[in-house]
Amino acid sequence: MHLAPLAAAAVALLLIAGCADDDEAMTPSATETPAAMPSEPGTATPPGDTPPGTVPTDRELPADVRTGVAAVDAALSALFARDLGALAGLVRYEEVACTTVQGLGGPPRCEEGEADGTVVQAFPHGACEGEWTRDALPVLERWMDDVAYIVAVGERDGTRSDSEPYWPIGEHLIILENEFGADRHASVLYFEDGALVRLWSGCGASVDEVIEQQVDEVLLRAAA
Repeated sequence: MHLAPLAAAAVALLLIAGCADDDEAMTPSATETPAAMPSEPGTATPPGDTPPGTVPTDRELPADVRTGVAAVDAALSALFARDLGALAGLVRYEEVACTTVQGLGGPPRCEEGEADGTVVQAFPHGACEGEWTRDALPVLERWMDDVAYIVAVGERDGTRSDSEPYWPIGEHLIILENEFGADRHASVLYFEDGALVRLWSGCGASVDEVIEQQVDEVLLRAAA
């Protein structure tokens, strides 16, 4: 029996088997994809109870919000559009007897040629002190340049008095926030019988202070 060829064949088989094992060891196995980590529960807080009339926006009312009060809604549209002419078109001038007495506050001043007590048409406005103007347009223009946010709409019940006895009280108020550099304070438009009857440019009071002191019912207010 010839053993040498058989031995050679056995060695060859062993070598082939070894190579096959090496190839199998070198073949990379499929990388397992780690299971996705469960996401953390959402951190958004569900909306809770909000004060009546609160609109969930930032510092200003939404541009499309309305109250159902025609003059107030027309003013809101004009304010959001920065339409000075439309806002001035809502003004009602008061018929008031003028005075020749100089000083702060009081009725409108008589102009040259007008006798004391002459009934004139004027629009009340002012900041820390009351004033009157025969032309509301430039007054509204200067004021509008400083308006930053349209913040709230309020209603009065007719029982409030005013520090300026010649000024109309107003039934509805649009409360705004004006900016002068770093300074920010409230200003107010007053509406009565379907017209804009008064502008108060503010005297350092905040929106919260104005609402507390002048408003009986808040109809709309920005959330922030």
